[in-house]
Amino acid sequence: MCPNTNSTSKLSSEVRLLRTLFKLYYKNPDEPLIVPSIEQREIAIQPLDKEVMIRHLAFKTIEDLTKFILQKVPGHIYYSTAYYERPNDPSMEAKGWKGADLVFDIDADHLNTQNCEVAKNVGVITVECLEDAVQETLKLIDVLEHEFGIGKNELRITFSGHRGFHVHVESDVVKELGQEERREIVEFLHARLFDVSRYVDMKGRFIPAPGMPGIGGRIWRAIEKLLDDKELQDIKDRTFKLRKLRKAQLEKLKKLSIEQELKINVDEVVTLDVKRLIRIPNSLHGKTGLRVAQVSRLDLEQGAEHVLKLAIPRNFRKGMLKILFLRKVDAPNIMGYTVDVRLDEPVKVPTFLGIYLIRRGLACLVDES
Repeated sequence: MCPNTNSTSKLSSEVRLLRTLFKLYYKNPDEPLIVPSIEQREIAIQPLDKEVMIRHLAFKTIEDLTKFILQKVPGHIYYSTAYYERPNDPSMEAKGWKGADLVFDIDADHLNTQNCEVAKNVGVITVECLEDAVQETLKLIDVLEHEFGIGKNELRITFSGHRGFHVHVESDVVKELGQEERREIVEFLHARLFDVSRYVDMKGRFIPAPGMPGIGGRIWRAIEKLLDDKELQDIKDRTFKLRKLRKAQLEKLKKLSIEQELKINVDEVVTLDVKRLIRIPNSLHGKTGLRVAQVSRLDLEQGAEHVLKLAIPRNFRKGMLKILFLRKVDAPNIMGYTVDVRLDEPVKVPTFLGIYLIRRGLACLVDES
């Protein structure tokens, strides 16, 4: 059994398997790799068997990059959110920064929901937690489109390949934004400076109302979720009919955590970094074996289970792997699948699930030779 197998040989057998499967994928990917303006991007890779980053690579075309990938078969492939004059220069100062995409990262690890707390404790992807990340991503897309005026064709949405989503804004309008401008965007999304009294006019009338687009509608929906006692119900009734608030009611509204309802949980560090490396859309995530799948709004609206199905590489759906669980996994499901977790004997699971469990350190590959 694999716990007693020489660690070097166990690792090499697992890495050999992954290299074979990853190379098979990149020879015929489910969808082509996407690197807009590739000749201006820094490319970086991380091997399947080492915790090192090989950086400052540059390629003229996707075809050149693909040839390189088939030679190296990396576990992770990244490109810079920034555009450079000399992307392969090892000095960041000498690269010649020309601008950067505006990128948002929504990670389930940053969501304080009950579903994601369960997933964090057991260390696996659950559909329920990923669904929370889906809903957070949809909220972000709504704000970008309806409050920031970003066009649908300027947004690229990808499943991260693990537990969240990346939203890229690829537009000349945002390209030259510096860190301070990007910080202001994050502060708006995090609702840090929100003050409900700013949305009451000189006559005491509450400006947000049902069905209002943009921030007004978001504030109204947030308050509706918080109205649960008689006095707050009175605010709702008066706002709807008279749209006028008494001072005491406004003070009570100020005490509610409306900003927590309005907040969109984007990773601040990712958005502020104008030289960030981000996963290449449709590449594979080396710690899960899932595809960094480009998805549409419609895909998100169909739910987390649909997204996970899109992320499983076509060839990884074939066959079974024999694995041995290394510890108990106390989760309602793993990637949407109910698994018979046994610690005393090997089990056979679909290839994609075996890869995921092995790479997450939850199981090991049983050599059937």
